[in-house]
Amino acid sequence: MNAFRLVPFSETIRDAVPPSVAEWFVPATELGGVAFALAFLCLLYWLTDRNRAATLTALVLGGAALVVGLKGVFALPRPPVETALVVATGYGFPSGHAVIATVLYGGLAALVDAGRRGVRYACAAILIVVVSLSRVVIGVHYVGDVFAGAALAAAFLWVALRLVRGRPQRAFALAAGLGAFAYAAAGPSVNTVTVFGASVGGALAWYVLDPAAHPATRLEAATLALVGIPAVVGIRVATEAAGTLFPLVFALSVLLVGFVVALPVVVAEL
Repeated sequence: MNAFRLVPFSETIRDAVPPSVAEWFVPATELGGVAFALAFLCLLYWLTDRNRAATLTALVLGGAALVVGLKGVFALPRPPVETALVVATGYGFPSGHAVIATVLYGGLAALVDAGRRGVRYACAAILIVVVSLSRVVIGVHYVGDVFAGAALAAAFLWVALRLVRGRPQRAFALAAGLGAFAYAAAGPSVNTVTVFGASVGGALAWYVLDPAAHPATRLEAATLALVGIPAVVGIRVATEAAGTLFPLVFALSVLLVGFVVALPVVVAEL
């Protein structure tokens, strides 16, 4: 285990970073966290081209489902809790933050057409490295965990982009399939049920509503942000409060992504 997870190298990195510097990696790690990714993807979907944003959202869900399933398969522990600067639960291999960061920023670089392509990928690579390194520095992963997570996510993203070809319905269907894999591989848990439900919610909402791709007007954008963000936070809090009531967790997860997809349609009609 120590060999492929590079435990001694990880300890060398942690020891080389002064505690005062290591503290800066605590907020940096959230660039690959669920809360930041959710908020970023909501605003991206509501305010920009919805086909591309929905595709990216589905790919992030698919990557999350894949890593949740593999964590259950490998069932490898995290580093000792006494070395960690933050509380982290669940298994340690591969790194979920590295996967989410790679799919989120790599997918964003691939799907948007702003600026130069090389610059977009360079910025994505920097963010992925920062998130991955932060997981080692704050003591919740080994180098092998983040390297495997980033490599897995890059391979998944390369294949998924060619399978879905920019079509959100295909992307959500892929995510739902991977959600089912996660549930089968890792068994019922808050993470597996949440990611499966979120993927199903996105697939159902997109299939039923088929939202227009155009970005919001300024009035729509203000309404979406003011109404949408508090509602998403409320649903997310309710999901966490549901604990291990898995049917409720699943229903709230379906509602969460379904609400995100449906809100622009409702606001446009009003």
